[in-house]
Amino acid sequence: MTKKGGEIIIGYSTTPNLGGKDAAPVDAGFKGLTIVSEDELLSSQPPSIVFRVYGWMAGDGFFGGIPLTGYRDPYLVVYTSKPNKLLIKHYDAGLPPELIEEISVELKEGRNRVDLKGYWGIVSFKLENSDQGARIYIVLN
Repeated sequence: MTKKGGEIIIGYSTTPNLGGKDAAPVDAGFKGLTIVSEDELLSSQPPSIVFRVYGWMAGDGFFGGIPLTGYRDPYLVVYTSKPNKLLIKHYDAGLPPELIEEISVELKEGRNRVDLKGYWGIVSFKLENSDQGARIYIVLN
């Protein structure tokens, strides 16, 4: 990767990276360059997306690990079959990620909207009490 003026030039290859010890004897990959405008990369908003997580999938563990940088209106819609609490862990995007804060949000039975505008970096979630029938939509706008 290199920078030229207002452009970022990224080189790529489809040759498998086998970790050095199993290196392939023939370089069979496709190679190329992609040029990206620095202004477009830094000022454009990421595409809107919605993730669905079922309560039976989340179980008793955390789910998510969703990066919020660039989204202007991120939120959750949580449908629960019983009153519950949602634990939100907020991390910075460093390596390794560092916990900034942990918040608990009360959920009533039925539809709940949880605003994520106050967070940046990465967030993950956990239902305090497992709810097999819950449906959670992570909406990133």
